[in-house]
Amino acid sequence: MSLARATVPLAGAPFLPAGPPYAASELQGWVGVEFDLPPLDLRLRTLARTGREPTPELANLVGYAEGWASYPEYIDTLDPQSPVFDKKILERALTLHHWRALGGLDGAGPQRVIDVGCGVGRFASWFLDRGDAVLLVDGDLPSLRHAVWHGAGRAGALDACWTTAEVLPDAGPFDIAVLAEILNYVERPRDVIDAVGARLAPGGTVLFSVEARWGWALATDVGPGLADGFFSGVVHAGGDRYVRCYDDAGVRELFAGWDVQLVPTHWVLSGPFELLVGGDVTHHAGSDGGERALPALLELERRFAEHPVAAPLHRAWVGVAHRRENPDIVRPTV
Repeated sequence: MSLARATVPLAGAPFLPAGPPYAASELQGWVGVEFDLPPLDLRLRTLARTGREPTPELANLVGYAEGWASYPEYIDTLDPQSPVFDKKILERALTLHHWRALGGLDGAGPQRVIDVGCGVGRFASWFLDRGDAVLLVDGDLPSLRHAVWHGAGRAGALDACWTTAEVLPDAGPFDIAVLAEILNYVERPRDVIDAVGARLAPGGTVLFSVEARWGWALATDVGPGLADGFFSGVVHAGGDRYVRCYDDAGVRELFAGWDVQLVPTHWVLSGPFELLVGGDVTHHAGSDGGERALPALLELERRFAEHPVAAPLHRAWVGVAHRRENPDIVRPTV
């Protein structure tokens, strides 16, 4: 559902320029406004009302609700005052580095982008800054609001849809689909990929990242009581989280029918060796988008990647995928 359907009790929704998508430079009036949207996936209303996930895979949304209530400074990672701002900006720089190296950011802009599971807009804000038109999609309404707030005033254009990755809007075609850290947290990941592919323009690109099979279980933010996830590859803690982890073969099977380039990453940031590195590499990394800190981080990543024990313990996979064209695919159009 578009921002055109947004409502604000009593005050009414702020001004919208022509669109969608809407020129982000004209959306400053939306900053801080706690607007409501009708959910495209109707399960989200039930979840918001009851505080319980209707399926295990939606447990993360319950966890986000608790996070916004108890420690919002750790959820809004784009706030420069957030304790994890520098780390998350540097993580973004690392992921963008890999996408660029794999040829996923070669297209000329402005481009049409759908960011599925956009969170507070960590990647969407980067695409907006380069002038792209971005459709923000997330199942957590507070995160979606923050993504709009962080996007307001930037160079590109945006719209927002409150829904899950399983129930995507009939929009497109898009040049780029961003699936950053979302395919681990959905019920039917292959269906999500197929739905995204149907919304891509010919030659369109999927930029993705997923939790890796072994390194995730050893990271500092995992918490106790989740040991079974190490052995099964699927972690479920009711009312908190659900994570499906992937090894190399699992990622390639997930993208069967696609041309995929894949790289292991995140040994350090949020990874199993984060405590060995400490905060030195991330200190003030957010001040320039992580550019000055990135070379030191890449050198650390290289050393862990080349070590025979550390190599298979990376936290994430980052990849670029292109669908092998099928003339029978019917793509939705705006």
